[in-house]
Amino acid sequence: MAQHVGELSADGRGWDDRVAAAVTDMRIARPATWPVLVVTVVVGVCTDLAFRASNVGLAATLLLVATCAGLVVSRRVVSRHGLVALGLAAALAVFLSVRHSAWLLVPDVLVALGLVLLACGMATEGSLFDLSFARAQALGARVLLHLPAGAWFVATPLRAAGAAIVGERRAAAAAAARGVLLAIPVVLLLGWLLAQADAVFASFFQVRSDPLEWVGHALLFAVGALAAAGAARAASGVPMGTLPRAGWRVGGIETLVVLVALDLVFATFTVAQVVAATSAGAAAIRSQGLTYAEYAHSGFFQLLWVAGLTLVLLLVLRSFVNLGDAVARRAFLVAAELSIVFTLLIVAVAFQRLSLYVSVYGLSMLRLYCLVFAGWIVLVYVALGVSLLRAGDRRQWFPGAMALAGIAGLLALNVASPEALVARYNLATTQQTQRFDPDYLVTLSADAIPALAEALPGMPPDARATVHERVCGGAPFTAPGWAALNWSDAAADAARRRVC
Repeated sequence: MAQHVGELSADGRGWDDRVAAAVTDMRIARPATWPVLVVTVVVGVCTDLAFRASNVGLAATLLLVATCAGLVVSRRVVSRHGLVALGLAAALAVFLSVRHSAWLLVPDVLVALGLVLLACGMATEGSLFDLSFARAQALGARVLLHLPAGAWFVATPLRAAGAAIVGERRAAAAAAARGVLLAIPVVLLLGWLLAQADAVFASFFQVRSDPLEWVGHALLFAVGALAAAGAARAASGVPMGTLPRAGWRVGGIETLVVLVALDLVFATFTVAQVVAATSAGAAAIRSQGLTYAEYAHSGFFQLLWVAGLTLVLLLVLRSFVNLGDAVARRAFLVAAELSIVFTLLIVAVAFQRLSLYVSVYGLSMLRLYCLVFAGWIVLVYVALGVSLLRAGDRRQWFPGAMALAGIAGLLALNVASPEALVARYNLATTQQTQRFDPDYLVTLSADAIPALAEALPGMPPDARATVHERVCGGAPFTAPGWAALNWSDAAADAARRRVC
């Protein structure tokens, strides 16, 4: 079967074979050391503490911070951008013991774990601003492949210590082992007799917990230790070389047809927005059974979906289009930049409609995150437009810039506490909108309790009763045990003590 030009390498291997060989390269460049073994044990203990805590809190923060710090202290991650990734992961980990909202905790954990994987993949070399989407995926897959082999890797210091015991030392160690075996039955028998004779002595050795609980501790410790060992092994591996480029490409004409069709659809939508402001547009809106207010307050979710899907389409086309011809390159650039301009207009329409909706019906977590997404995607599209203008630039800075903008936004949300923002906004606009919804506000987490408690005295009687039950009723927000310590829970209990 005929092959496309560039699909086969000099050694006769195809593109997929070369990518698979790069991803599955399990060679180790640096052996494990005693610090690596210690870090593995510490992470295992922190894993047990975090998963057995009754709430996401201090133990979860310690787990992620210990993982990041361990990779640095053990000299597994030494590259500058790998350290930056670990620093960002640790910063997100801190907020696991500050915020309580699932709208923050879930993305915090997922993004932090992704940053740890990325740091292990670029432990000794690499840049966040030269990281394509394909390479990021390959690095993540490569790290995951190292996980099953982590236990044998971290045992290297133990094997080396065992091999170092020779001659008289080996004989002494063997004699000590035989002594331990002989001592076990003696200690057990005499200890049992002494326990029968003295109740205080027996109390020293009573195990009050369920044996199954110890099994759970052991399993959680093993999971955490094995994960840490695999991450250390991945960070100690031979750096992954440059991935081969795919031999196949989308033709310039086909790509141009897709972009022109997209531009025509977006241009028609833009015209529709202009017409909607006229009397003809108002008649068209009424013919659909809508008032102008209903028209202006709808469709923002679909518009944001259009912006997101268009971004994916443009990224795919940019990655696989064949731009060998100068004319085709210019045509692609014009059509793609026009698509970006039209998409920014669509995002502006979505933002305006969503803002109008919020001004009438109030703010919710979903609406707030849609507004944040709209702001983030504007930055992404501007960066994409700049990257297309610099199509000859060899550096793959756009994916890293896009990810860092998202991480910066997530950190900003953690600092601002979005559920508290939602509560404060709805409470502040009650007089203007006359649409106060206490039933939604009481579904928010402990992050919003201080704001609700502060506004409780000034609420209408029926709303005050609903909110009072949420603020003052039920068990304390602070979970028992230091492992579940969370600043938001403590602040909510403090607010409860002030108003209840």
